Amino acid sequence: MCFGGGSSRPKSSEEFYREMKPSFGALPSLKQSDKVERKPQEMKDVVKAERVGQKRRSLLYPTGGE
Repeated sequence: MCFGGGSSRPKSSEEFYREMKPSFGALPSLKQSDKVERKPQEMKDVVKAERVGQKRRSLLYPTGGE
């Protein structure tokens, strides 16, 4: 049994890669166009939410500091 296919030398891994490598064509351009005008963000003060119900608990005072 002969697995060589009758060629005088076996194909190298690079030759196998060239045969299997897909062609994706030309790459798209990454050039960015002119600057985009954006309106400035509107900042507002944050209202501090107050806890309703139970007192705040922590790891040092798991019962709420009582």
